[in-house]
Amino acid sequence: MGRLGLLILTGVAVLGGFWAPHDPMTTRLDQVSQAPSGAFWLGTDTLGRDVLSRTLHGGRATLMYGLGAAGIGVVLGGLLGSIRAFGGRLRGLAEAMLLSLSALPPWLLALAVIAGFGASPWAVIVGVGLTQIAPYGRIVAWSMGQARTKPYYLAAVAVGAPARHLAMRVVLPNVLPVLMGSACVTWASAVLFASGLTFLGLGGALGVPEWGALLAEGRGALRYAPWIALPAGGLLVAWTMCLNAVGRRLSAL
Repeated sequence: MGRLGLLILTGVAVLGGFWAPHDPMTTRLDQVSQAPSGAFWLGTDTLGRDVLSRTLHGGRATLMYGLGAAGIGVVLGGLLGSIRAFGGRLRGLAEAMLLSLSALPPWLLALAVIAGFGASPWAVIVGVGLTQIAPYGRIVAWSMGQARTKPYYLAAVAVGAPARHLAMRVVLPNVLPVLMGSACVTWASAVLFASGLTFLGLGGALGVPEWGALLAEGRGALRYAPWIALPAGGLLVAWTMCLNAVGRRLSAL
């Protein structure tokens, strides 16, 4: 169910903009905060924009923010974690970098990047990506460290296998399911983090549809127009739950 739900929701988020019945940026001041109807299936927002169209268009931006940030976390975290486990002379440097990133509060780190480079999609991606490096790096280092205690690793060492072979041919295939599952969780975490920043208005141009921004637009109208925020919030929660379920399943392989 998790994989099927993830596939469907990701398809809706990525391709949904092509199915949108209206322009997500067109305002209709004579149709403000209208309830769902035949003309507007999910109603309109406080500026008369079609909620369905904005939700469908916003999913792509949300997942791309998270994917870019997770990519930074997985690549750099994986590199530092691998060096921490097998790096020899560089091991201390990798450990120091992971500890330094772990010591910084994630929100403070992300906000510092945005303050330095300005509120933009790229700043959100980089800021959130930096917060994901240490958690993923620690998982990589721990997983590889555990693998070094296993009989198959000790047997490879006994026959004189070089360090590169040990890392790439012996350890990596055995810890790959855990790393893939953790990468899924990292992506979900990055999406939620990025949505939180766009909810605060730090994602760039105002009015551009994105699930976190849609939640911010609808929060003031929850009492009389809950349909503005609920679709984006529901899809965000459902997609995150499905991705976490897939991550747990991969980790259990």
